[in-house]
Amino acid sequence: MKKLLVAVDGSDLSWKVLDFADDMAEKYDAELMVYTVFKPSDSEEMMAKLDMSYPMPPKEAAKLGDLGDKIVAEAKKRIAPSVKAVYKDEVGDAPEMILETAEEYGADLIIIGSKGMSKIRETLTVSVSDYVVRNAKVPVLVVK
Repeated sequence: MKKLLVAVDGSDLSWKVLDFADDMAEKYDAELMVYTVFKPSDSEEMMAKLDMSYPMPPKEAAKLGDLGDKIVAEAKKRIAPSVKAVYKDEVGDAPEMILETAEEYGADLIIIGSKGMSKIRETLTVSVSDYVVRNAKVPVLVVK
């Protein structure tokens, strides 16, 4: 196991997942890709959670870069100095893009949180983690 991909979205659970992935990367001397991806409709809730100072309508996907930058900055603070880490943030459909990025990166393992969406939305759609588990070509570790 030499390359790990961890998906983070700025939620409390995703920071727990990142800390877990950081420990694994350090233990196994693996490279860690910290990956965040948002679709425009995710923006308002996450911007409020991260205390971003301006409102952003979901249509303005280009401004999601600010949100991704803030998440990456927080992630960099949490990674052990001994862990080789790379960071990537994008706008798009999270489940598909996590899988594509894992394949492009050559990840040996995907680490993801069990929840990232609201309870109501989760009952109406397949969660990101469920989709990734069912469609990944590599093992997936789901952290609760």
